[in-house]
Amino acid sequence: MHIDNSISVARAQPHEFPLVMKLLKDAADWLHSRKINQWQFLREGGEDEEIRAGVLSGKTYLARQGREIVGTFTLYSLQSEWDAYIWGERSDDAVYLHRLAVVRDGRGQGIGGKLISWVQDECRNRGNAFLRLDCIARNERLNRYYLHQGFVSLGISRDHSMYQKSLAVAKEG
Repeated sequence: MHIDNSISVARAQPHEFPLVMKLLKDAADWLHSRKINQWQFLREGGEDEEIRAGVLSGKTYLARQGREIVGTFTLYSLQSEWDAYIWGERSDDAVYLHRLAVVRDGRGQGIGGKLISWVQDECRNRGNAFLRLDCIARNERLNRYYLHQGFVSLGISRDHSMYQKSLAVAKEG
């Protein structure tokens, strides 16, 4: 599945788990070095098994530019325990985007936006109504980024900003 001529997206294969982990841990370490308190639990190994399960179940994706890995993300079509904790129990037709990360060398190249656009199209094609994500409320830069990507803020829950995007196709007429 190609995003454009240069970036392709595919489900991470079980043998690629170490690649996913490295990308995520590098991103978490970078956030920590910038004194951004996001993904600390991931950085300390607290999400390793959940990440492994995401790869093994086909919910985690890798993006490549040529042969180089440039990003990763995980999609849950059912609420995870974390989603229920942040969003409350919901049974509507939403997909939850988790652990979106781009390699450090890829920053500023629009890769994150391309990945979000691909996720939206993929979820819309599956017939999903909403795309949701959350991030630390105090991470001002990331909060601005998600607003810039067209997400709507639905408030703050447990120190996390909640964002949603409708995937409904506008009807002409």
